[in-house]
Amino acid sequence: MANNNTSEYSQQITNYLSRDFNTLKASLINYTKTYFPNVYQDFNETSPGMMLLELNAYVGDVLNYYVDDSFKEMMLPLTEDRRNLLNLSKVTGYKPRPIVPSFADITFTLTVDANTTDLNKIIPDANQFITLREGVKLTSTSNPDVIFETMEPVDFSTSSSIQENFKVESVNADSGLIEKFSAKRKVRAVSGETKTTTIAITQPEQFKKIILPDSNVIEIISVTDSNNNIWYEVDYLAQENVPVSTYYALDPNRVSSYTDPNNTNLPVPYSLSFVKSTKRFMTEMQEDNRVALIFGNGIAKSGYKFETTFLDIEQEGVTLPKTNFSPEPLNTRIGRFYASLGEAPSNTSLTITYRVGGGQISNVPANDLTSFSGVVTIPVGGDTSNLTVTNEFPSLGGREADSTEEIRHSSIANYSTQNRCVTKEDYEARTISMLPRFGSIAKVYCSTGGELYKQDNVDLVTELQELFDDVILKMLETGNSNLQSSAEDIKSVDLSDLINRFIQNPNMNHITSDDRASIFEKFDLLKQFTGTNRNLPTVDLYVLSYDFNGNLCTSTDLIKRNIKNFLSQFRILSDKIRIIDGYIINFGVLFDVLAYPNFDKTIIKTKCIDAIKKHYNVKTMQFKELLYTSEITSLLSKIEGVKAVNDVIFTQDEDFTSSNNDGQAFSTPLYSKSVNVDGLTTKINDNNYGHKYNFKQFFVPIAETPQGRGVVLPSVDPNIFEIKNMNTDIKGVVR
Repeated sequence: MANNNTSEYSQQITNYLSRDFNTLKASLINYTKTYFPNVYQDFNETSPGMMLLELNAYVGDVLNYYVDDSFKEMMLPLTEDRRNLLNLSKVTGYKPRPIVPSFADITFTLTVDANTTDLNKIIPDANQFITLREGVKLTSTSNPDVIFETMEPVDFSTSSSIQENFKVESVNADSGLIEKFSAKRKVRAVSGETKTTTIAITQPEQFKKIILPDSNVIEIISVTDSNNNIWYEVDYLAQENVPVSTYYALDPNRVSSYTDPNNTNLPVPYSLSFVKSTKRFMTEMQEDNRVALIFGNGIAKSGYKFETTFLDIEQEGVTLPKTNFSPEPLNTRIGRFYASLGEAPSNTSLTITYRVGGGQISNVPANDLTSFSGVVTIPVGGDTSNLTVTNEFPSLGGREADSTEEIRHSSIANYSTQNRCVTKEDYEARTISMLPRFGSIAKVYCSTGGELYKQDNVDLVTELQELFDDVILKMLETGNSNLQSSAEDIKSVDLSDLINRFIQNPNMNHITSDDRASIFEKFDLLKQFTGTNRNLPTVDLYVLSYDFNGNLCTSTDLIKRNIKNFLSQFRILSDKIRIIDGYIINFGVLFDVLAYPNFDKTIIKTKCIDAIKKHYNVKTMQFKELLYTSEITSLLSKIEGVKAVNDVIFTQDEDFTSSNNDGQAFSTPLYSKSVNVDGLTTKINDNNYGHKYNFKQFFVPIAETPQGRGVVLPSVDPNIFEIKNMNTDIKGVVR
């Protein structure tokens, strides 16, 4: 009989679908009735047996809840526990912000005396120009507890010949001579106050964690040890390349923020480069919204030693059976530095400088930040008595720490981007997001890498030779006999030999870092034209910048190098990027409208011009954009008082629809350069306009376009249409 019972029970089927209290209770009752019919038959709700069944159902219900909850907490879209959410955000690479600071655009105004040495050319006194280091403290008038700090230097040390940077402030009433000049500089400031803490470390500890004592930490400014070594913040400990920015005033090889002598209206204050360092750390937000610094494991690849000696030398990676094809264990972090997750600090003191503040309270109104302190000038001791400051607009963006839902959605969004550039839009978005301190990027257009033309080779050779000639001239002017002798020796040296013998010589300290980088880059491009196996680019980036006046201009070589260095951390390994100047095509607009009687024609004309100005604002114009006369016709027809629009013309010089077909709308043409059939650019005049373009073919019936369409197509090479001088390049007639 026992054997039969055993056989019977061994074939029973358990229902695993019962999850809640009621279904578990019903399953237990059914189980009891099926397998213990003679043991228990009292299923009354008040019976002791039912109490035991309900207790078991309750325990099962609770256990199922915790199982379900644990599974839910492992899923980013469903988790509710903040600790789990923080851990899951690490998987996606998103770093939650403990608090969000407010940002403000700060305007500094400096007033200087006039230099009257030459009464025929009165200029600002360059001896009174100063540069303020970043970190100037600005105190809120409405709330003294709120402090802002500038994030970048305030540079007034511009050339005195650039009159558009300094405006006349006052004139002597008796002599009529200029007495004062003034200039404005705008920089970004962040709400927060700089603090410092020092941590003593004795023995090395893998993945040492240091939690800062203050909450509401916005950013880590710097970490240095007692040996004056710099420790770099990285996104993850295995990160090999660490971005480093160098301000020109702190770079002994640079004397100015202007790197292009032909474009002194476009400052590039910072240079961007990457270093390889094992002294690195990452930051991590804790549950209490404090920030922790996490350092490396102190493990080095076999055969490689750090500067310090305490590190254990061992091989990391997956151990596989040794074969002829795998003589050593494979390392997932292959490379000189990837074999380590960074150094572990020991026997030193770490000085951590960080910024705290932010929150909603830091959103201050306009003209509230009018007092400053903590100024450090370059040169030291510069006069700041004639310096004023204000925020012309309210500060924005300050709020409390990322909420649970904000962390969740930001993590999902961060995971989708994968921190890389794959598509055309990826490259454009990354380029435009480069910090302005590394150069102003106004417009960018990405396309598949194109052909390397012969004329590019000619231009590169010319540019290289000009660079070398300039370097040789600098050597001759030093007065150093050794340098002068070296300059004479290399005058006739082949360019390639010059690279090897001269530029790469570490003792040639007189060559600036910018010159060296420019020569390397151009020489690398030049080598692409030698032989039949040319290394063609896979990605072409056409870029343009803004000058001081807000007009489009070509980007300097330093900006292009900064872009290339910036994108190197996001590009796919097989992508070879080429940075190219975009084409600027300046044009003017002519309009002819008919007004209703009793309307002031002058007012109508002003309204028409203002409407065109707004429509063709340079900030809204993009590469490869078409021009439609129909858009302007529709725009003008909606203006009050305009009865009809007779004509709208886009042109660079003549009114080609006039009766004699030679009407000069712009006596000085709105172009300065022209491109021939070989693609070579020829300078026509010094009017500071862009390239010549045949607008006429799009309006009048000619052989190429027998149906004049009034639609201006972009050029084959990426260009942007721009009305450079809005007040002079828009003309109209109101009849």
